[in-house]
Amino acid sequence: MITEMQLTNFKAHKNTKLALGSLTVLVGVNGMGKSSTIQALLLLRQSYLSNESFNNGLIVNGDLIQIGKVGNLFNIEANEVDLLNISLKKGNKNFKWSIKYEDTSKDFVLFNRKPAKVSEIPLFNEKFQYISSHRIAPTEKHVKNDLFVELKKQISQTKGQGELAAHFLSHNRNQEIPIELRHPNFKENPFLSDQVNAWMGEISPNINIIIRNDEIGNVITLRFRFEQENLNTYTPEFIPENVGYGISQVLPVIVAVLSAQQGSLILLENPELHLHPNGQAKLVELLAKAAQYGIQIIAETHSDHIINGILVQCKRFRTEGHGINREHVKIYYFDRSEKGHYVEAKEVFILENEKITNAPKGFFDQMRKDYRELLK
Repeated sequence: MITEMQLTNFKAHKNTKLALGSLTVLVGVNGMGKSSTIQALLLLRQSYLSNESFNNGLIVNGDLIQIGKVGNLFNIEANEVDLLNISLKKGNKNFKWSIKYEDTSKDFVLFNRKPAKVSEIPLFNEKFQYISSHRIAPTEKHVKNDLFVELKKQISQTKGQGELAAHFLSHNRNQEIPIELRHPNFKENPFLSDQVNAWMGEISPNINIIIRNDEIGNVITLRFRFEQENLNTYTPEFIPENVGYGISQVLPVIVAVLSAQQGSLILLENPELHLHPNGQAKLVELLAKAAQYGIQIIAETHSDHIINGILVQCKRFRTEGHGINREHVKIYYFDRSEKGHYVEAKEVFILENEKITNAPKGFFDQMRKDYRELLK
């Protein structure tokens, strides 16, 4: 697990150090450095996947992320003598990448410093998934990519869209899911396809996913049907465009989490996209199970339901033994510094009674403001 991350002169970050947990949550108003924290990791992976180029430097534009030019990587206050540093810590090992403020108009920059061996970090192997906020829209026909799904074990090829989730689920439908991640009502159903249906049922009750391999068209077709419990039958099949938008948006997240191994790293942007509050709470239950099991998750969110769901899972761990230990959770609120054109990350702590402490102004306080206005 990556235990620490530090960014120096990277975009909105002048000098940001984050201690990471099994579940790390990044919150704050828009444009305050949450996404750029994830982008730093994506830049490293993107450059690594180019193999030969990673031995030399950073690739600014690629399949995972497009920054434009090298100059866009540097903090606005950086100058010619400043280095941009991305540092990671895993156990007692430190890894650091540095680039100089030069050739800022190019889309590739040589490393001034780089670590020797990085393959043990999940960011640089197949034990990694990235699901962005730009997930593909609902569609019946999904692309296939045997290289990325079978060998690289990825749910996305381009910008974390989750476009390969249907193919991944089809190929790995019989993967046995550890009991720690299984839905509490379906623990005897061990396979990925069963567990995806079970957890998706928390988002949309009685849903059943139908995936077919179209060999002629070389695509995967995706449809949904719903069990009619009183009649012991199923509805006709529906194409994704004719069911709730959130169903298609959450599918890659659930597939990524359930299929992950211990020691994996998952980057999630806005996991709550298009989900109703109860669906968000159930999704957090799965994320908490995964993080407690040993899957590292770094998530960016704008939802107070995600935060409240985490607190509930911390209480369940304390009182019932399942959920997530609060000591494995890290929450950071990003805000603009009053001292310059950079952001500061303030850690928000969870106390033993699941109360939040050290919460800065702006930390999910809009509901309280609205109630105060209504009660005037």
